[in-house]
Amino acid sequence: MTENVIETISELRNQEGKDILLVGGGELISMLLTADLIDEMQICYVPVILGKGISLFSEQPKESKWKLTESNVYENGVFTVIYQRE
Repeated sequence: MTENVIETISELRNQEGKDILLVGGGELISMLLTADLIDEMQICYVPVILGKGISLFSEQPKESKWKLTESNVYENGVFTVIYQRE
């Protein structure tokens, strides 16, 4: 999905059905957070140092509060956390 992201997701949220799973980076997350369209975030930390990259929460203009609901550490060192909007 590259066009009308906010409008498309808003329309999907108003339809009957199950949860919507979106996988993306900082730009997508920032757009959706600004539009209050995220209820839960699942963040995966991979123990690899990249040196440079794109900020996960780039251009996030307002504060929002989240509650940690789950965390997991796997044998390969990957760490996942799940947050829900308060």
